[in-house]
Amino acid sequence: MVSVRWPLALVGGGQLPGSLVAELLATRPAGEDFVVCHGDLATQNVLIDPETLTASGVLLR
Repeated sequence: MVSVRWPLALVGGGQLPGSLVAELLATRPAGEDFVVCHGDLATQNVLIDPETLTASGVLLR
């Protein structure tokens, strides 16, 4: 096993990566929803329903 110390400026709140993972696991929600993270989300990539004016889809390219 290789141990790596990250510069504290790279992790939130001055925590080391191992403690961040522990915090994420401890505060993990009971249920999960699957989502897509869109790297270049912009208005031209969002489909809008003209009747309800709500987002109806996202173009993935």
